[in-house]
Amino acid sequence: MSSEQLADGVNPLDAELAATWDILKGYSGTNTDLGIARRFGGAAAAYSLRDIGAMNGRVVRVRRKNDSTEEDFSANQVQAGVLEDFCDNVLTVGTAVNGTGAFNNYTLTNVSNSGFSADNSGGGTGSAGFPYTFKNGDVMIVTYTVTNFSSTSGLSPQIRGVTATSNVTSVAFGGTTFTSNGTYTDTLTATNDGTHLMFADGNTGSYTISNFAVTSHKTDGFVAKLYDQSGNGDDMSQTDTGKQPLIVDAGVQVKLENGKPAFKGDGIDDHLEASYFYSAGEVTAMSTFSVVSNRTDTGQEEAIISAGYGLSTTYPGFSIQLDRNTNSNPFEMRTANASGENETSILEIAKDGDILGSTFFTKDSTQLVRATTEDGSFNTIEATSVGAYHPSATSGKLRIGAIRSFAVRQFFGFFISEAIVFKGLDLRDEGIEDEINQFYNIG
Repeated sequence: MSSEQLADGVNPLDAELAATWDILKGYSGTNTDLGIARRFGGAAAAYSLRDIGAMNGRVVRVRRKNDSTEEDFSANQVQAGVLEDFCDNVLTVGTAVNGTGAFNNYTLTNVSNSGFSADNSGGGTGSAGFPYTFKNGDVMIVTYTVTNFSSTSGLSPQIRGVTATSNVTSVAFGGTTFTSNGTYTDTLTATNDGTHLMFADGNTGSYTISNFAVTSHKTDGFVAKLYDQSGNGDDMSQTDTGKQPLIVDAGVQVKLENGKPAFKGDGIDDHLEASYFYSAGEVTAMSTFSVVSNRTDTGQEEAIISAGYGLSTTYPGFSIQLDRNTNSNPFEMRTANASGENETSILEIAKDGDILGSTFFTKDSTQLVRATTEDGSFNTIEATSVGAYHPSATSGKLRIGAIRSFAVRQFFGFFISEAIVFKGLDLRDEGIEDEINQFYNIG
Protein backbone atom coordinates (compact mmCIF):
# COMPACT_ATOMS: atom_id res chain seq x y z
CA MET A 1 0.00 0.00 0.00
CA SER A 2 1.23 3.49 -0.78
CA SER A 3 2.23 5.63 2.21
CA GLU A 4 -0.28 8.12 0.84
CA GLN A 5 -3.19 5.77 1.45
CA LEU A 6 -5.08 4.64 4.49
CA ALA A 7 -5.54 1.01 5.42
CA ASP A 8 -8.96 1.13 3.74
CA GLY A 9 -7.50 2.52 0.51
CA VAL A 10 -8.73 6.10 0.89
CA ASN A 11 -6.32 8.82 -0.21
CA PRO A 12 -5.92 11.23 2.73
CA LEU A 13 -4.91 14.04 0.38
CA ASP A 14 -8.42 14.14 -0.99
CA ALA A 15 -9.60 17.59 0.16
CA GLU A 16 -13.08 16.29 0.94
CA LEU A 17 -11.73 13.71 3.37
CA ALA A 18 -8.66 15.38 4.86
CA ALA A 19 -10.56 17.10 7.67
CA THR A 20 -11.77 13.80 9.10
CA TRP A 21 -8.75 11.65 8.36
CA ASP A 22 -6.80 10.20 11.30
CA ILE A 23 -3.09 9.46 11.12
CA LEU A 24 -3.55 6.42 13.32
CA LYS A 25 -5.13 4.60 10.39
CA GLY A 26 -1.81 4.25 8.67
CA TYR A 27 -0.53 7.41 7.03
CA SER A 28 2.62 9.06 8.39
CA GLY A 29 3.13 12.11 6.21
CA THR A 30 3.03 15.83 6.96
CA ASN A 31 -0.45 16.73 5.68
CA THR A 32 -1.15 20.23 7.06
CA ASP A 33 -4.86 19.43 7.38
CA LEU A 34 -3.97 17.24 10.35
CA GLY A 35 -3.65 18.53 13.87
CA ILE A 36 -0.08 19.16 14.95
CA ALA A 37 -0.07 16.12 17.21
CA ARG A 38 -0.82 13.76 14.31
CA ARG A 39 1.74 15.04 11.81
CA PHE A 40 5.38 14.10 11.18
CA GLY A 41 4.57 10.54 12.19
CA GLY A 42 2.85 11.75 15.32
CA ALA A 43 3.94 13.37 18.55
CA ALA A 44 5.08 11.22 21.44
CA ALA A 45 2.73 13.09 23.76
CA ALA A 46 0.45 16.06 23.19
CA TYR A 47 -1.75 17.94 25.63
CA SER A 48 -3.88 20.95 24.82
CA LEU A 49 -7.24 22.57 25.50
CA ARG A 50 -7.73 22.98 21.74
CA ASP A 51 -8.03 20.22 19.16
CA ILE A 52 -4.52 19.39 17.95
CA GLY A 53 -5.22 15.78 17.10
CA ALA A 54 -8.16 14.49 19.10
CA MET A 55 -10.45 14.74 16.07
CA ASN A 56 -13.21 16.51 18.04
CA GLY A 57 -12.88 14.03 20.89
CA ARG A 58 -12.39 14.73 24.56
CA VAL A 59 -9.37 16.81 25.57
CA VAL A 60 -9.85 17.31 29.32
CA ARG A 61 -11.68 15.84 32.31
CA VAL A 62 -12.77 18.41 34.87
CA ARG A 63 -13.69 17.84 38.52
CA ARG A 64 -16.28 20.22 39.94
CA LYS A 65 -15.36 21.29 43.46
CA ASN A 66 -18.71 21.63 45.21
CA ASP A 67 -19.83 18.04 44.59
CA SER A 68 -16.69 16.37 43.11
CA THR A 69 -18.53 15.38 39.91
CA GLU A 70 -16.16 14.72 36.99
CA GLU A 71 -16.98 15.19 33.31
CA ASP A 72 -15.09 15.03 29.99
CA PHE A 73 -15.09 17.95 27.57
CA SER A 74 -14.11 18.37 23.93
CA ALA A 75 -12.03 21.27 22.64
CA ASN A 76 -15.15 22.82 21.11
CA GLN A 77 -16.87 22.75 24.49
CA VAL A 78 -13.84 24.28 26.20
CA GLN A 79 -13.66 27.07 23.63
CA ALA A 80 -17.41 27.71 23.94
CA GLY A 81 -17.25 28.17 27.71
CA VAL A 82 -19.22 25.04 28.58
CA LEU A 83 -16.89 24.48 31.54
CA GLU A 84 -18.37 27.58 33.18
CA ASP A 85 -21.86 26.15 32.81
CA PHE A 86 -20.65 22.88 34.34
CA CYS A 87 -19.20 24.76 37.32
CA ASP A 88 -22.38 26.77 37.95
CA ASN A 89 -23.95 24.00 39.95
CA VAL A 90 -26.86 24.62 42.33
CA LEU A 91 -27.12 21.93 45.00
CA THR A 92 -30.16 20.78 46.98
CA VAL A 93 -31.54 23.17 49.59
CA GLY A 94 -32.59 21.31 52.73
CA THR A 95 -35.64 21.88 54.91
CA ALA A 96 -35.27 24.89 57.22
CA VAL A 97 -33.77 24.24 60.66
CA ASN A 98 -33.38 26.15 63.88
CA GLY A 99 -30.07 27.18 65.35
CA THR A 100 -28.63 25.02 68.10
CA GLY A 101 -26.58 25.55 71.23
CA ALA A 102 -26.40 29.23 72.14
CA PHE A 103 -28.31 30.24 69.00
CA ASN A 104 -31.63 28.38 69.38
CA ASN A 105 -33.74 31.28 70.68
CA TYR A 106 -36.03 31.49 67.65
CA THR A 107 -39.41 29.82 67.73
CA LEU A 108 -39.55 28.28 64.27
CA THR A 109 -42.75 27.35 62.37
CA ASN A 110 -43.95 26.73 58.82
CA VAL A 111 -40.64 25.15 57.81
CA SER A 112 -39.97 23.99 54.25
CA ASN A 113 -37.03 24.04 51.85
CA SER A 114 -38.07 27.51 50.69
CA GLY A 115 -39.07 29.28 53.87
CA PHE A 116 -39.91 29.49 57.56
CA SER A 117 -41.42 31.81 60.17
CA ALA A 118 -39.14 32.94 63.00
CA ASP A 119 -40.16 34.58 66.30
CA ASN A 120 -37.60 35.93 68.73
CA SER A 121 -39.88 37.79 71.11
CA GLY A 122 -38.23 36.00 74.03
CA GLY A 123 -34.88 37.67 73.32
CA GLY A 124 -31.38 36.29 72.95
CA THR A 125 -29.49 35.53 69.74
CA GLY A 126 -31.38 33.29 67.37
CA SER A 127 -30.67 31.81 63.95
CA ALA A 128 -32.56 29.80 61.36
CA GLY A 129 -31.91 28.78 57.81
CA PHE A 130 -31.29 26.01 55.35
CA PRO A 131 -28.87 23.09 55.11
CA TYR A 132 -26.74 23.83 52.06
CA THR A 133 -23.16 22.81 51.36
CA PHE A 134 -20.57 25.05 49.76
CA LYS A 135 -16.81 25.19 49.38
CA ASN A 136 -14.18 27.82 49.97
CA GLY A 137 -14.18 30.27 47.06
CA ASP A 138 -17.71 29.44 45.88
CA VAL A 139 -19.95 32.32 44.82
CA MET A 140 -23.70 31.85 45.40
CA ILE A 141 -26.64 34.03 44.45
CA VAL A 142 -29.68 33.63 46.73
CA THR A 143 -33.12 35.20 46.48
CA TYR A 144 -35.84 35.38 49.14
CA THR A 145 -38.87 37.37 50.22
CA VAL A 146 -39.38 38.86 53.71
CA THR A 147 -42.93 39.37 55.03
CA ASN A 148 -44.54 39.87 58.44
CA PHE A 149 -41.51 41.79 59.62
CA SER A 150 -41.89 43.14 63.18
CA SER A 151 -39.23 44.55 65.47
CA THR A 152 -39.35 45.59 69.13
CA SER A 153 -35.62 46.24 69.61
CA GLY A 154 -33.90 46.87 66.25
CA LEU A 155 -34.32 43.42 64.71
CA SER A 156 -31.98 43.22 61.70
CA PRO A 157 -31.33 39.64 60.51
CA GLN A 158 -28.69 38.89 57.92
CA ILE A 159 -28.05 35.73 55.90
CA ARG A 160 -24.59 34.22 56.13
CA GLY A 161 -22.89 30.92 55.39
CA VAL A 162 -21.82 29.00 58.49
CA THR A 163 -20.07 25.77 59.35
CA ALA A 164 -22.72 24.46 61.78
CA THR A 165 -26.12 25.37 63.24
CA SER A 166 -24.35 26.11 66.54
CA ASN A 167 -22.24 28.82 64.90
CA VAL A 168 -23.20 32.25 63.51
CA THR A 169 -19.67 33.26 62.46
CA SER A 170 -19.90 33.90 58.75
CA VAL A 171 -17.76 32.00 56.24
CA ALA A 172 -19.82 33.22 53.26
CA PHE A 173 -20.21 37.00 53.17
CA GLY A 174 -22.45 39.40 51.27
CA GLY A 175 -25.89 39.01 52.83
CA THR A 176 -28.28 41.96 53.20
CA THR A 177 -29.10 43.17 56.68
CA PHE A 178 -32.86 43.68 56.34
CA THR A 179 -35.13 45.80 58.55
CA SER A 180 -38.31 45.68 56.51
CA ASN A 181 -40.40 43.55 54.20
CA GLY A 182 -39.21 43.09 50.64
CA THR A 183 -37.60 40.81 48.09
CA TYR A 184 -33.84 40.47 48.26
CA THR A 185 -31.07 39.14 46.07
CA ASP A 186 -27.69 38.55 47.72
CA THR A 187 -24.36 37.37 46.37
CA LEU A 188 -22.46 35.32 48.94
CA THR A 189 -18.74 34.62 48.57
CA ALA A 190 -17.34 31.78 50.68
CA THR A 191 -14.04 32.09 52.53
CA ASN A 192 -14.23 28.55 53.89
CA ASP A 193 -16.25 25.36 53.46
CA GLY A 194 -19.72 25.51 55.00
CA THR A 195 -22.84 23.50 55.70
CA HIS A 196 -25.74 25.97 56.15
CA LEU A 197 -27.12 29.31 54.98
CA MET A 198 -28.56 30.89 58.12
CA PHE A 199 -30.34 34.12 59.09
CA ALA A 200 -29.29 35.36 62.54
CA ASP A 201 -29.83 38.33 64.86
CA GLY A 202 -29.64 39.16 68.56
CA ASN A 203 -32.61 41.56 68.78
CA THR A 204 -36.27 40.79 69.40
CA GLY A 205 -38.96 40.59 66.76
CA SER A 206 -40.30 38.25 64.09
CA TYR A 207 -40.30 37.71 60.33
CA THR A 208 -41.20 35.20 57.62
CA ILE A 209 -38.91 34.01 54.82
CA SER A 210 -40.54 32.66 51.66
CA ASN A 211 -39.51 31.85 48.07
CA PHE A 212 -35.97 31.14 49.19
CA ALA A 213 -33.81 29.77 46.36
CA VAL A 214 -30.18 29.45 45.36
CA THR A 215 -30.28 30.65 41.75
CA SER A 216 -26.57 30.35 40.97
CA HIS A 217 -23.67 28.51 42.61
CA LYS A 218 -20.34 29.07 40.90
CA THR A 219 -17.58 26.78 42.07
CA ASP A 220 -14.03 25.88 41.07
CA GLY A 221 -13.17 23.31 38.44
CA PHE A 222 -9.95 21.30 38.43
CA VAL A 223 -8.09 19.30 35.81
CA ALA A 224 -8.46 15.65 36.73
CA LYS A 225 -7.07 14.43 33.40
CA LEU A 226 -5.60 15.80 30.17
CA TYR A 227 -6.11 13.41 27.28
CA ASP A 228 -3.10 12.64 25.12
CA GLN A 229 -3.95 13.87 21.62
CA SER A 230 -0.98 12.09 20.05
CA GLY A 231 -2.97 8.86 19.94
CA ASN A 232 -0.50 7.07 22.21
CA GLY A 233 -2.91 7.00 25.14
CA ASP A 234 -0.43 8.55 27.57
CA ASP A 235 -3.07 10.59 29.37
CA MET A 236 -1.92 13.04 32.03
CA SER A 237 -3.85 12.84 35.32
CA GLN A 238 -3.85 13.65 39.03
CA THR A 239 -5.86 11.52 41.44
CA ASP A 240 -5.00 13.59 44.52
CA THR A 241 -7.72 16.26 44.42
CA GLY A 242 -5.58 18.62 46.47
CA LYS A 243 -2.94 18.64 43.72
CA GLN A 244 -5.16 19.18 40.68
CA PRO A 245 -4.55 22.36 38.64
CA LEU A 246 -7.32 24.97 38.49
CA ILE A 247 -9.21 25.40 35.20
CA VAL A 248 -12.36 27.20 36.42
CA ASP A 249 -11.92 29.79 39.17
CA ALA A 250 -15.17 30.41 41.14
CA GLY A 251 -17.17 29.71 38.01
CA VAL A 252 -14.94 31.72 35.65
CA GLN A 253 -12.80 29.86 33.14
CA VAL A 254 -9.03 30.34 33.51
CA LYS A 255 -7.51 32.00 30.43
CA LEU A 256 -4.29 33.32 29.01
CA GLU A 257 -3.97 37.08 28.71
CA ASN A 258 -5.14 36.78 25.09
CA GLY A 259 -8.36 35.08 26.21
CA LYS A 260 -7.54 31.51 25.20
CA PRO A 261 -8.45 28.76 27.71
CA ALA A 262 -5.75 27.59 30.10
CA PHE A 263 -5.23 25.99 33.51
CA LYS A 264 -2.96 27.09 36.34
CA GLY A 265 -1.09 25.63 39.29
CA ASP A 266 -0.79 26.86 42.84
CA GLY A 267 3.02 26.76 42.90
CA ILE A 268 2.86 24.46 45.95
CA ASP A 269 2.05 20.93 44.80
CA ASP A 270 -0.28 21.06 41.77
CA HIS A 271 0.88 18.92 38.84
CA LEU A 272 -0.20 16.15 36.45
CA GLU A 273 1.48 12.83 35.71
CA ALA A 274 1.45 10.34 32.85
CA SER A 275 2.96 6.88 32.51
CA TYR A 276 6.58 6.15 31.67
CA PHE A 277 7.53 8.27 28.70
CA TYR A 278 10.48 6.24 27.54
CA SER A 279 12.36 3.09 28.36
CA ALA A 280 16.06 2.85 29.05
CA GLY A 281 18.32 3.89 26.22
CA GLU A 282 19.66 6.93 24.45
CA VAL A 283 17.26 9.58 23.16
CA THR A 284 18.73 10.94 19.95
CA ALA A 285 16.45 13.93 19.27
CA MET A 286 13.48 15.73 20.72
CA SER A 287 11.30 18.77 20.00
CA THR A 288 8.91 20.43 22.44
CA PHE A 289 6.37 23.22 22.05
CA SER A 290 4.54 24.89 24.92
CA VAL A 291 2.16 27.81 25.42
CA VAL A 292 2.18 29.38 28.87
CA SER A 293 1.41 32.70 30.55
CA ASN A 294 3.68 34.15 33.21
CA ARG A 295 1.95 36.84 35.31
CA THR A 296 4.41 37.49 38.12
CA ASP A 297 7.79 36.56 39.52
CA THR A 298 7.69 34.02 42.32
CA GLY A 299 11.34 33.55 43.15
CA GLN A 300 11.50 29.92 42.11
CA GLU A 301 12.02 27.59 39.19
CA GLU A 302 8.81 26.02 37.92
CA ALA A 303 8.43 23.20 35.42
CA ILE A 304 6.25 23.24 32.31
CA ILE A 305 6.79 19.66 31.16
CA SER A 306 9.42 17.12 32.11
CA ALA A 307 10.40 13.49 32.06
CA GLY A 308 12.72 12.47 34.83
CA TYR A 309 15.53 15.04 35.15
CA GLY A 310 18.04 15.24 37.93
CA LEU A 311 21.68 15.70 38.71
CA SER A 312 22.54 12.04 39.01
CA THR A 313 22.34 8.91 36.90
CA THR A 314 19.33 7.85 38.98
CA TYR A 315 17.03 10.49 37.52
CA PRO A 316 18.27 11.52 34.07
CA GLY A 317 15.89 13.14 31.63
CA PHE A 318 14.75 16.61 30.59
CA SER A 319 12.80 19.57 31.92
CA ILE A 320 11.26 22.56 30.14
CA GLN A 321 10.67 25.30 32.67
CA LEU A 322 10.37 28.96 33.61
CA ASP A 323 12.94 30.26 36.05
CA ARG A 324 10.96 32.99 37.77
CA ASN A 325 13.69 34.01 40.21
CA THR A 326 14.31 37.23 38.28
CA ASN A 327 12.42 39.77 36.19
CA SER A 328 14.06 38.35 33.08
CA ASN A 329 11.84 35.24 33.32
CA PRO A 330 14.22 32.86 31.54
CA PHE A 331 12.75 30.03 29.52
CA GLU A 332 14.92 26.95 29.99
CA MET A 333 15.62 23.49 28.70
CA ARG A 334 17.56 21.33 31.13
CA THR A 335 18.85 17.82 30.55
CA ALA A 336 20.79 15.35 32.64
CA ASN A 337 22.96 12.98 30.68
CA ALA A 338 24.14 9.48 31.49
CA SER A 339 26.98 10.83 33.62
CA GLY A 340 24.59 12.85 35.72
CA GLU A 341 25.77 16.14 34.21
CA ASN A 342 23.36 19.07 34.21
CA GLU A 343 23.14 20.51 30.68
CA THR A 344 21.21 23.77 30.50
CA SER A 345 20.11 26.21 27.83
CA ILE A 346 18.72 29.38 29.45
CA LEU A 347 17.01 32.01 27.33
CA GLU A 348 16.43 35.47 28.81
CA ILE A 349 13.04 36.47 27.42
CA ALA A 350 12.22 39.55 29.54
CA LYS A 351 8.52 39.02 29.11
CA ASP A 352 5.50 38.78 31.35
CA GLY A 353 2.27 37.41 29.95
CA ASP A 354 1.75 34.86 27.17
CA ILE A 355 4.78 32.95 25.91
CA LEU A 356 5.27 30.45 23.10
CA GLY A 357 8.41 28.47 23.84
CA SER A 358 10.14 25.76 21.82
CA THR A 359 13.13 23.52 22.46
CA PHE A 360 15.04 21.27 20.10
CA PHE A 361 17.59 18.65 21.09
CA THR A 362 19.81 16.55 18.86
CA LYS A 363 22.37 13.89 19.54
CA ASP A 364 25.08 15.84 17.70
CA SER A 365 25.57 18.12 20.72
CA THR A 366 23.22 20.95 19.83
CA GLN A 367 20.37 22.26 21.93
CA LEU A 368 18.21 25.13 20.70
CA VAL A 369 15.70 27.14 22.74
CA ARG A 370 13.34 29.77 21.32
CA ALA A 371 10.65 31.86 23.01
CA THR A 372 8.49 34.83 22.14
CA THR A 373 9.41 38.30 23.38
CA GLU A 374 7.35 41.44 24.05
CA ASP A 375 6.90 42.28 20.36
CA GLY A 376 6.00 38.72 19.35
CA SER A 377 9.37 37.94 17.75
CA PHE A 378 11.55 35.03 18.88
CA ASN A 379 14.68 35.14 20.97
CA THR A 380 16.97 32.19 20.39
CA ILE A 381 19.85 30.55 22.20
CA GLU A 382 21.80 27.54 20.98
CA ALA A 383 24.10 25.45 23.15
CA THR A 384 26.81 23.42 21.45
CA SER A 385 28.31 21.51 24.38
CA VAL A 386 25.36 19.31 25.20
CA GLY A 387 25.57 15.54 25.33
CA ALA A 388 22.80 13.11 24.51
CA TYR A 389 20.89 12.05 27.60
CA HIS A 390 20.11 8.48 28.60
CA PRO A 391 16.84 8.08 30.48
CA SER A 392 16.60 5.06 32.70
CA ALA A 393 13.55 2.82 32.90
CA THR A 394 12.73 4.11 36.38
CA SER A 395 12.97 7.82 35.67
CA GLY A 396 10.92 8.44 32.59
CA LYS A 397 7.50 9.40 33.98
CA LEU A 398 6.16 12.40 32.09
CA ARG A 399 4.84 15.34 34.15
CA ILE A 400 3.24 18.71 33.57
CA GLY A 401 4.00 21.30 36.21
CA ALA A 402 6.73 19.40 38.11
CA ILE A 403 9.99 17.49 37.76
CA ARG A 404 11.34 14.38 39.46
CA SER A 405 14.76 15.00 40.91
CA PHE A 406 15.14 12.85 44.03
CA ALA A 407 11.60 14.05 44.84
CA VAL A 408 8.77 15.59 42.85
CA ARG A 409 9.30 19.36 42.99
CA GLN A 410 9.41 22.66 41.04
CA PHE A 411 5.62 22.87 40.95
CA PHE A 412 4.13 25.40 38.56
CA GLY A 413 2.19 28.51 39.50
CA PHE A 414 1.70 29.96 36.03
CA PHE A 415 -0.84 29.26 33.26
CA ILE A 416 -0.54 26.48 30.66
CA SER A 417 -2.59 25.93 27.51
CA GLU A 418 -0.51 23.48 25.50
CA ALA A 419 2.51 21.16 25.75
CA ILE A 420 3.66 18.89 22.90
CA VAL A 421 6.67 16.57 22.75
CA PHE A 422 8.04 14.93 19.60
CA LYS A 423 10.55 12.19 20.39
CA GLY A 424 13.27 11.35 17.89
CA LEU A 425 12.54 14.40 15.72
CA ASP A 426 14.19 17.80 15.35
CA LEU A 427 11.37 19.97 13.96
CA ARG A 428 12.95 23.39 14.31
CA ASP A 429 12.44 24.28 10.63
CA GLU A 430 8.94 22.89 10.05
CA GLY A 431 6.94 26.06 10.80
CA ILE A 432 5.12 24.60 13.81
CA GLU A 433 5.73 27.74 15.89
CA ASP A 434 4.09 29.92 13.25
CA GLU A 435 1.14 27.57 13.12
CA ILE A 436 0.69 27.60 16.89
CA ASN A 437 0.95 31.38 16.93
CA GLN A 438 -1.80 31.67 14.32
CA PHE A 439 -4.15 30.27 16.94
CA TYR A 440 -2.80 31.95 20.08
CA ASN A 441 -1.66 35.25 18.52
CA ILE A 442 1.09 35.70 21.08
CA GLY A 443 3.06 38.91 21.05
